[in-house]
Amino acid sequence: MSKWMDWAIKLQALSQAGLYYTKNEFERERYQEIRNIAVEMLQEHTNEDIDKIKDLFCVEIGYQTPKLDTRAVCFKEDKLLLAQESSGKWSIPGGWTDIDQTVSQNVKKEALEEAGAIVEPEFVICIHDWKSHIRKKDMTLPFQIEKIFIYCKLIKQDFKPNSETLQADFFSEENLPKLALGKNTLEQIKLCFKAHENQNNWKTEFD
Repeated sequence: MSKWMDWAIKLQALSQAGLYYTKNEFERERYQEIRNIAVEMLQEHTNEDIDKIKDLFCVEIGYQTPKLDTRAVCFKEDKLLLAQESSGKWSIPGGWTDIDQTVSQNVKKEALEEAGAIVEPEFVICIHDWKSHIRKKDMTLPFQIEKIFIYCKLIKQDFKPNSETLQADFFSEENLPKLALGKNTLEQIKLCFKAHENQNNWKTEFD
């Protein structure tokens, strides 16, 4: 499954770049055909609705680049702030970086929206490639993601129910709830606790 996903992503990236740069109509038809084949490969091996795949896979233009996801890592009394998603599972507050937001602005926005937390970003814990650190065989996101975990100073927190999260709470490393593993792994959560313990001399991890 993972090889088919990787091949489809590579074909999509090649076709998207070709569609953006070429002005030759014959070449554009060939690149569009490659993109359609990539969609069919994903549909065949995931059984997802083909229109859903096209919505995720074929709406961008320009040279293909990874998507950015920011996570606000906040502690209170050595406990980590997590938000509960509609699935019932928990994750570090965060999400896609909006087109009009810097990384710092976005992490503050996501912390407030998902956990009712006002935060001040202080340093980057890690920049992780989603495919290398998180993606499971049954996950079918057809693009590359770079996840940025940012250590934040918690100013105050007052959660209010919203359309994205059910509740927010603080957890010790020994008493974690069921995690949304597509958003953050147990290893990444442990890395955040390690950064909290060593915040004065932390070195950003990236790969």
